[in-house]
Amino acid sequence: MEIHGTKFTKPFCEYHSSKQIEYLCLEQGCQSRVFCATCIVNKETCSHQRMIDIDEFMQQIKDQQLNRGIASWPDIAIVVNSKLQVAKRYSTFLQQQHEIINNSFDEILESVKTALATSKTQLIEVIQAKVDTYIRTLESLSRTVKESYTNNPLSQVNLLETIYNKGFVSTESLINFMENVLPFHQSNYNPDPKIESLHKTLNAQEQEIPSVNSDKLKELKIFVETAV
Repeated sequence: MEIHGTKFTKPFCEYHSSKQIEYLCLEQGCQSRVFCATCIVNKETCSHQRMIDIDEFMQQIKDQQLNRGIASWPDIAIVVNSKLQVAKRYSTFLQQQHEIINNSFDEILESVKTALATSKTQLIEVIQAKVDTYIRTLESLSRTVKESYTNNPLSQVNLLETIYNKGFVSTESLINFMENVLPFHQSNYNPDPKIESLHKTLNAQEQEIPSVNSDKLKELKIFVETAV
């Protein structure tokens, strides 16, 4: 099996030594936990009804690690993982807005210099304040996700990369791994209300960021020139 391009080796069954482990039980506290295909055919399994293919389970673990344990919220994962790109994009956005405002208002400063200079400053401050608020919320979301992820075994990148590449040396090591990651694997489907709330706030704030319409400013210039 390959997980995102890395080879994964499965351990052999303790009861059928020629067979590799193929299925896992997700039930908390299961005493058996791992089974090969022969175990399934011979019905030599636990009584729980929460079986999962080991390849599928490890793929889910890999995906959760890549998304910092929030794979079930792809929109949040995309925003957090691209924080620097988002901040850079809005830095460029602010620069473009400044240029539009400066170029447009400079053309009509002689006619209404005091009034338009004041309006220009206020408009820049409004856009700047909105973007600053957005960036602060983005940083808060990033910190919250990081804090909630600190105690998650999925954050142990080096250990997990070793497992993805080499697999498990024994059934016992696989069981120990499952016992550590299973609670986090299952809790992934219970979003932290604070993270979800911050994400909703972030989306709302992005919609509130105003964008200067250069055509409207040209109309204002014509109007002022005509009035003067």
